[in-house]
Parts: sequence; structure tokens; C-alpha cells
Amino acid sequence: TFVVGEFSFDDMSLVESYENGETKEVSLTEEMIKKDDLIKLYKLGKNEIQVTYERVKTTMYVYGTYKQFTNLYLNDVNMTYTGEEIKVEVEGNIPETAKIVYPQGNAYKNVGTYVTKAIVFENGYEVLELSANVVINKAKYDMSSVTFTDAEYTYDGKEKMLVVQGNVPEGVNVSYYVDGLITTGIVDCGVYEVTASFTGDERNYELIEDKKATLTIKKATYNLEGIRLEDATFEYDGKEHEIKLTNEMLIPEGVQVIYKNNKQTEAGIYEVVVEFEIDNPDNYEPIEPLKATLRILKTEYDLSEYHLLSNKVEYDESKQYQAQLNKDLPEFVKVEYSYYIQK
Repeated sequence: TFVVGEFSFDDMSLVESYENGETKEVSLTEEMIKKDDLIKLYKLGKNEIQVTYERVKTTMYVYGTYKQFTNLYLNDVNMTYTGEEIKVEVEGNIPETAKIVYPQGNAYKNVGTYVTKAIVFENGYEVLELSANVVINKAKYDMSSVTFTDAEYTYDGKEKMLVVQGNVPEGVNVSYYVDGLITTGIVDCGVYEVTASFTGDERNYELIEDKKATLTIKKATYNLEGIRLEDATFEYDGKEHEIKLTNEMLIPEGVQVIYKNNKQTEAGIYEVVVEFEIDNPDNYEPIEPLKATLRILKTEYDLSEYHLLSNKVEYDESKQYQAQLNKDLPEFVKVEYSYYIQK
């Protein structure tokens, strides 16, 4: 057996056997081989050659083989996804003129399980096929600095929302859900469980666990500073009297004012109540009613300018006599006359 291209007669010999059982090793020379068979010493495989030694012809079989590559290897890879492309290449004692082919490629980036095949060629060498398993595992996003915490606001008619804080990794998107529906903000009062849902490169990264927090929007309180209901006293004059709120023009939009037991005419003491009706009771605290006292005092008539007209007459039983005042009395005032006879 010899390596094709490296045949040497120094490595070849004949063994001559005798009838008495003895043997003799004889070095093979070029002259011993039939000229037409010399070429077979450079061929691959099993070849038959004719050898003549001391006029004795015999048949000899030689085996030509290629050189074997040694110390070449293709290593398995098991790693975590980094986003960078990796190449799996043949390593070891590679002859300078050797050619290496990767029939199915040898560059990988995304998560998966792959088989890399390499074929090594070189003149005078037996073709070498190598294979290796490549496993790229999913990576984990670094969410260590990302927080999602509860928050409390007071209603102001504007959208409120919780947002995650911290360094959200590049390539990760955040969506917010309330009751299973995606939302960008909430206006109305209430207590809401908000879910922060994260999406990213699902092929190469493990799923990111949702985060939950509570958003509380409290009812607002209307500002009624400077608005008062103050007691008032009037003197009866037959007209209607009422109490009005101080600075009523400052009543906020969305608040209706309702007066109760107001607008009185007769003398007396009245409790006036102002109630506030809110257009948006779901988002505003109720307003406590205001109370004040309306007094209408009785009026004393001034009769100092009134007097009876003198009427001196001769008495006559057949006639009736009527006393008279100098002018008409105020409305609702009646007069009773008493008489006596002066003799």
C-alpha cells in the first residue's frame, strides 16, 4: 500500500520462499517490474503488476491511496443570540492550498438549530467531509431597570395614563391595556388596573412578562371661593324680596344653582337654601348646600299727617253724619270711627 504521488521503491520488497521453508526478503527495483505496469504505481486503488525476479515471473498487487487530512475539525456551537452573525469554520492544520466548501452555508445569526457541513479538497488528498451542530438559543431582554408603578390623579378632564419608567431595551415596544382593550389614556374617575404589554423580536428573544399597576383618578372639587350666601333683612313694602349669591357669576361651568324658599313678600323669617346641581356627578364631588336667613320686618305706618276734618253742624235726627280724614289712607289701612255728642 502506498500514497499516490509518494511511491518509493525503498518501501517495497519481495519475499522469496524456498521448499525447505526458508524465506528471503528482496528489495523491489524498477527493473523487476514490467515497463507497462510502472504507471500503475501512480494510480489510485488496487492494481496488478508483473514482477520478474531471477527469471521467475509473479503477480503482485499494489494499493494506491490518497493522503489523509489530519488535525482538521469543525466544532459544535451552542450559544445565546447576540444579534451578531457568527461563522462556523474548519480549524486545525489546514494545508495552504486546500479548498474548503460549505454547501449549505456556514454563517448564522438568528435563533435556531443548524447543521454545518464542510468539504475539504486538496490534490493528492482524500476528500474530507466534516459536520457540526450549531444551536443559537433565545436571549432575554434586560428589563432590570424597567418599572411600572401605581399612580393617583385628580380629575381635570384630560387623559391620564401610567407609563413604564427606566431603560426599555431597543426594539421593545410597549402597549397599555385596560379591561383587555388597548388604550392611550383615561379621562373619567375610577380605579383601573393597567397592563403594560411588551413586544419585541419574538424569534430571537424570550417573551417579556407583562407588568401591572393601578391607576386611580379621584373626583375633583369645584372651586367656589368667593361665592357666599349671606343673611339679608328687608322691611315689608308689599314687594317680593330674595337673597342672591355673592359673586354668582363665578359659578363654574357645569354647575346649576337652585334657590329654595326664596322670593318672599310677607313679613317673616325664612331659611333660604341654595342647592347646586352638577352636570358631571361621576367626576366631581357633590357641593354642600348653602343656607341663609331672609327677614322681612313689619312696617309701621306714619299717620302723623292725618287728621279729622272739623264738621260742626246742628243736630238733626233725620240726617246721618260721617267724619272724614284730610286724605286717603295707605292701602290695607282701615279706620274705625267713634262718636260722641257734645251738648
